[in-house]
Amino acid sequence: MSAATRAAEALIARLGEKDGYTHVQRLVRSRAIPQIRGSALAVYLGHRFGPAPDGLAEELAHEFVRYLLEKFLPRLGEHPDLVTAMLNGQSNKVLGRALDHFLLQLRDTARRKASNPRAYLYRCARQVLRQDSGFILTDDGRNYLPADVHGEPIQDPAAFAGLEYGRWSVPPDPGNMDALFSAAYLVTAARFFHRLSSGRLGATVMVPVRELVRYLAAHHAWLDRLQPLQLTDDLPLAAAVSDVEEQVSRTLARPAIAALAVQFAMGMDETARRVFFWRLGDPPLPFREIAERLGLPDHNRTYRIYSQTEKALRNFVSHWSGPPLDELPDDVGLTFIEELRKICKKSLS
Repeated sequence: MSAATRAAEALIARLGEKDGYTHVQRLVRSRAIPQIRGSALAVYLGHRFGPAPDGLAEELAHEFVRYLLEKFLPRLGEHPDLVTAMLNGQSNKVLGRALDHFLLQLRDTARRKASNPRAYLYRCARQVLRQDSGFILTDDGRNYLPADVHGEPIQDPAAFAGLEYGRWSVPPDPGNMDALFSAAYLVTAARFFHRLSSGRLGATVMVPVRELVRYLAAHHAWLDRLQPLQLTDDLPLAAAVSDVEEQVSRTLARPAIAALAVQFAMGMDETARRVFFWRLGDPPLPFREIAERLGLPDHNRTYRIYSQTEKALRNFVSHWSGPPLDELPDDVGLTFIEELRKICKKSLS
């Protein structure tokens, strides 16, 4: 077994511990949320997950675990320093680096045209107007003025606050969606909006680029239709390979199966983990005895917990990337359940 594989298994084991997910949540709250707060990324994530800080932290923690298990760990061997750190028990260092990579990918994805067209339009507009000699931009590139306009312009971004651009004249027709992002169209639209806003405000103004974008978005609603953020590639056991035997071989890789077990276990509370472990014993403990051990009122309660876990498990394996479980070798299912059982056993200690 390679050092990278041992390191991956060690980190998976750490995540599977009783406080594994709680530790990830704390890391996201203390390290990721402060970096995101007040940034353009916060706006994007707020659209997707809602503005509540607690809800955002919880969603990010879940997405981070998926990213960690499905994308970062399979490539851990590319970071020899992290492999060494993990083998020396420095899981915090590895998790911190993984979180940094995760945030970089978040920012990169949120800036893309396909996932966040309005933010992409803003970047295009600033770049086009900065490079076009027909416009003058402020030093920070956030406000513009056509170069051939005479007189001292008003530089008061607050003058644009609350303007309802949906009631204003429609902008020039770009012809199609892609043309809206073109330099030719943005130059035309910027001049048109400057004339329009100066007339409405009764003075020559330096126009905030964000207001140009807000005006265009008011007349092209699709700019605000954020696409779901794809944070991860396919799971390791959904590898795109043509050879069936090779795919099965990759499916059986223990780190991949263990990662899936950890991912499912993240959604189980401590009681569910204990019930699941005892029911998978040889022989399985009766529901009544499990209830007594847990201090629950009767066996019906433990039966419902186990039934809910079974239902969630069937849903999980039917929706994971790659072939359905019943189409894979029996060893895959057995390995997955055994890894899950190991995780649940830790709740007894």
